[in-house]
Parts: sequence; structure tokens; C-alpha cells
Amino acid sequence: MFRRNLITSAILLMAPLAFSAQSLAESLTVEHRLELLEKALRETQSELKKYKDEEKKKYTPATVNRSVSTNDQGYAANPFPTSSAAKPDAVLVKNEEKNASETGSIYSSMTLKDFSKFVKDEIGFSYNGYYRSGWGTASHGSPKSWAIGSLGRFGNEYSGWFDLQLKQRVYNENGKRVDAVVMMDGNVGQQYSTGWFGDNAGGENFMQFSDMYVTTKGFLPFAPEADFWVGKHGAPKIEIQMLDWKNAAY
Repeated sequence: MFRRNLITSAILLMAPLAFSAQSLAESLTVEHRLELLEKALRETQSELKKYKDEEKKKYTPATVNRSVSTNDQGYAANPFPTSSAAKPDAVLVKNEEKNASETGSIYSSMTLKDFSKFVKDEIGFSYNGYYRSGWGTASHGSPKSWAIGSLGRFGNEYSGWFDLQLKQRVYNENGKRVDAVVMMDGNVGQQYSTGWFGDNAGGENFMQFSDMYVTTKGFLPFAPEADFWVGKHGAPKIEIQMLDWKNAAY
């Protein structure tokens, strides 16, 4: 009798579970399940196509319409129009974590000029130079020059000289800075289109390293702003020019 009551109680307890499982099975029929799977597949395909289109736009170069058109005068228009895109006025720079917590933002705005200066200072490399070239006249196939090296010659000669300085920062911490400087100085003959340095009888082409030194600042306790250099360093050149041509490059 006790066993029969136990079986009856178990059947009564399992009845709600069986009813709920049957209801769930009836609500999710095979057709309904297929419909849900098809919907999820369509959403996945749509999302995948979206990402593919974005990647294709990112790596595909812009094409130019090269169809030939004519203007009012009958001439062919330029098939490659110039771009009118303007440079940005500012750029966004990611801040360091310690600064981001204080301001509440991890990005800050910086003008393009300040950003370019920051990159240049961070690299620590700079170069500047000067060169001057002359021109001359010819008579019956032979070069003819006038007042070579004299004042007021207007560059009427067949040579040109140059100065090129290269500077690289190698250390900059705690108010102390070290820079390596190299200066190249030379002359180039203009009678021929090609010519090696030192490989000519007239000696027109030559080059030398007039400066090759290391300059420091902040290493002298009694004069922290003084420059202390070691190496080969020539005296500054002073030049007075009148009635002359000069081509400068920086």
C-alpha cells in the first residue's frame, strides 16, 4: 500500500514537468525552428556583407573618371582634376593614462602645426644647407666666363659650391642634451653633366667634412646654458655679397 502511494506521488510530481515540456515542444515546432535558423542566417550574412564592404572601401584606391570631354574652345579637358581636399586644422592625440584620469578624456586636440613640430622634436633630426650655382655663356661651342670669383660677377661661372649640415640629437634628459653635427662643404663643376668627386684633372669637383663634432648643453654645473663641443668645428663664416645670384635651400 505504501509503495503504491509512493508511485502515485511521483507520477503527480512529474505531471507538471511533462506538461511544460510538451507545451515547449508544441510552441517550437520544426517549421518554427527552421524559420528562426533562417532569420539568424540572414542577419549573419547581412552583417558579414557590411564588414566586407567597409574593408573594400578602405583598401580600394579611388578611381578617376577618364572620359575625354571638351570645353567651349574645343580642347580636351584635364582628365586628372586636382584634389580640393583641405588639410585638417587639428588632430586628435591620445593622452597618457595619468593625464586622462585628471581631465576625464583620453583624447585632446592639437593643431597640425604643433603636431608637426612635436614629431620633429621627438625624432631629433634636422638638416639645413646653402648652395650657390652659376651660369655662363658660350662662344662657338667653347665656354666663356667673365670675372670668375670677382665682385659683381652675377654668377657668370661654371661651378657651384654647397654647405649641408646634418644634426641628430642622441641624448636629452634632465636638462642635459647631446647632439652630433656633421657639415659637408664642397664644389661642383658645371662643364659636364656627370663627374665624380676627386676624379678629374682640373680639380673642379671636391668635397670635405668641414665640421664633425659633438655639442653638449647642461653638463657644466657653473654654466648650464653654455654649449660645450668636442671634435672638428670650423669658425663661423662671414660673407658679404653684392650684385650676385644666390640659391638657398633649407
